[in-house]
Amino acid sequence: MFDIRINWNKIIYENVPHFLRNNSWYIFLSVLTAPFKKIYNDFIIIYNLYLIRVRYNGQVCYLENILNKTYSPVFGGIYITDGVLVPIKYWFRRVEQKTNLRVHKRWDELSSYNASDSVHYNRKIYTAKISSAGFNPLLNPSKWLEVQRGVFIYRRSETKSEFDFIVNVPAILNVDLKAFKTLIDYYRLAGKTYLIKRY
Repeated sequence: MFDIRINWNKIIYENVPHFLRNNSWYIFLSVLTAPFKKIYNDFIIIYNLYLIRVRYNGQVCYLENILNKTYSPVFGGIYITDGVLVPIKYWFRRVEQKTNLRVHKRWDELSSYNASDSVHYNRKIYTAKISSAGFNPLLNPSKWLEVQRGVFIYRRSETKSEFDFIVNVPAILNVDLKAFKTLIDYYRLAGKTYLIKRY
């Protein structure tokens, strides 16, 4: 890596003739180089800031790391979760009002069923209320519950959460919300939305 360190005192000493190397000349040249030292120091501050910034990106592990280093370096506790997604199902559209029988077993009078098992019988879906065997779902409503709703296709917009990810922040952590959002916005991918949630 390129070394950008500058030793101003060494530069002054090495570039002044030996017969002028006394205290008054050294002070005079130090005053002359003071504006350059100021510019150089400002550059180093910005350089170090951007050097830190380029080490991170929008990946979850890096974003969590920079948020914790900036706002909670001792205790941590800031973590990121995905936005809640509706599971996508591809059997029928809601407007068709059809029941998907393919994902459920056919009821069999010789089989035993546990509570919450699902079966299909007579083109309807039933869920077992209690463990039982040999009880016809159509004739035993005390043991079987008819499921009215089938499995439908969702549009892409229906399967997506309002937010792509959630930034979970401890409630005891006092953060400047504006600066916190600015830091997230700097690293997040373009078009990704998020929610800051206290826990």
